[in-house]
Amino acid sequence: MNGFAHGTQTGSAPNGGYDDSYAYLSGFPANQSASATLVVNTAATDTDTREAELLLRWSDSAHSATGYEVNVQYLGAYVQIVKWNGAFGDFTQIGGVTNIPKPKTGDTFKATIVGNVITVFYNNTQIAQATDSPNPYTTGNPGMGFFIRAPAANTDFGFSSFTATGL
Repeated sequence: MNGFAHGTQTGSAPNGGYDDSYAYLSGFPANQSASATLVVNTAATDTDTREAELLLRWSDSAHSATGYEVNVQYLGAYVQIVKWNGAFGDFTQIGGVTNIPKPKTGDTFKATIVGNVITVFYNNTQIAQATDSPNPYTTGNPGMGFFIRAPAANTDFGFSSFTATGL
């Protein structure tokens, strides 16, 4: 919509709001990379949460989601590396940074996973890295996701391009 990918959720889901919109590809090897170009369609300075997410080794079923989410908050408050453990709302933050420059349209966001090491790049500069052990996921595929908390709008923050590669 509007020339870019963004979420479709309401941002007001019960049970903590774990209603991220996401999509992922298939057929990728374990070592993979996902990258995107950001679109920021708001001048808001409020604290309503909006996240754009890159997914690595992602897999799901009707009641389970596993893999890694690397998210960037639209005001630059944080970038997080998160491991989704399967059950609804069961995730663990395994890395990240705070206070990156406020995202703007055209910024690039990239995440790679090689072995059990996840590395995050912002505008081609490495900004975070985490090692998942002792039990990292070894299968799954790259993708993208979006999260908002009401009253934020889905079209506030998204991607104008997305690329995934096997490494």
